[in-house]
Amino acid sequence: MKIPLVFMLLLLVVSGCATTSAPSPKRQAYESAKIVSATKIGRTSKVTRTSKGSSIVSTARSLIGIPYKWGGRSPQTGFDCSGFVWYVFNQYGINLPRSSSQLLSVGVPADKSSIRPGDILIYKVSKKGKSLHAAIATGSGTFVHSPSSGKTVSEVSMSGPYWRGRLIRVRRVL
Repeated sequence: MKIPLVFMLLLLVVSGCATTSAPSPKRQAYESAKIVSATKIGRTSKVTRTSKGSSIVSTARSLIGIPYKWGGRSPQTGFDCSGFVWYVFNQYGINLPRSSSQLLSVGVPADKSSIRPGDILIYKVSKKGKSLHAAIATGSGTFVHSPSSGKTVSEVSMSGPYWRGRLIRVRRVL
């Protein structure tokens, strides 16, 4: 009688370990961000500014698809624009201010004609009480950002009809 009881307990334990569910796209993006952030930049002097920028862009792109959430600053809750920028740079030990207006003065100014991957872009917008919007430059004429309510983190062209002419500052922190 003891053998069947032990066998049933073993069967319960094994079957409990066998059940898995596919991770949600949101969870996959979060796991990707964790993998990228596990190789934090700045720990070695051999890392160039270009590779730091590329790492920042890679982390930003890994979060594409995460929903916008006003006041959000994590993949689990969603991001607003400045929360997104704050989160990405924070993965590399770079502590930035949490609001778009405060991002206007971080790092050093950079010329709009020499935007590099990882530069912070500040746009002048007029949507639902917002006046500024923050994003991360990819260096290929696009940027990654958390746009607005009902949308998700995405990569868009800087020369798109809405964004063209609205860029007011480029800040370089790398």
